[in-house]
Amino acid sequence: MNKIKTDITYFKKEGRMNIDDTFNLVKRRALKLNIKKIFVFSANGESVLEIAKLCSDCELNIYAVTFPYKQKFYKNNEEVIETGIVNDDIKKMLQELDVKIIQGVMPFQDIIIPDAKDVKLSTIINTLSLFGGGMQLCIEAVIMAFEEGVIEEGEEVISCSADTAIVASGSFKRLMFSPFEGMEIKEIICKPRNLTLTREGKYNQENS
Repeated sequence: MNKIKTDITYFKKEGRMNIDDTFNLVKRRALKLNIKKIFVFSANGESVLEIAKLCSDCELNIYAVTFPYKQKFYKNNEEVIETGIVNDDIKKMLQELDVKIIQGVMPFQDIIIPDAKDVKLSTIINTLSLFGGGMQLCIEAVIMAFEEGVIEEGEEVISCSADTAIVASGSFKRLMFSPFEGMEIKEIICKPRNLTLTREGKYNQENS
């Protein structure tokens, strides 16, 4: 056969409310494809605990991928959240579940220079946002894991966020578009159909 038939699940909205469905779909697809490594992007590690417990009955290796330690995000010049799996209790629980943490600078994170933009990074980010906010996190998780040496060249893995999951093979960031050594998105397992967070203004306008 020259084709593979599989289902893609589309969620009505973006967001964490889809996380249980996402993780169940990820587990099912990993077992179907005999994929052993699952990378979960998480700001604080809580969601990784959920999937690690879900997959405790099978031989799947779960990895928590996260922001740099104590990286802060700002909105309207006010601090919003501190990220990077800083809670010691969560770290301990992840360790007990044999979940490894991959933590570092995000591949598409811009260097802050006042009134300056990296056009290449902006183009990549805006292109991935067409699939929803979770797609960028999935891609970055794969790149971070590959550069950490956790993914081998050509190895298929699953990467997921709260509402998006993909089957992919990794690469270095600088080679991700290479025709010989570049990254590949093999399958989309699930994603939001309506980009209610990525295009929040649009959907607020429609519902007003």
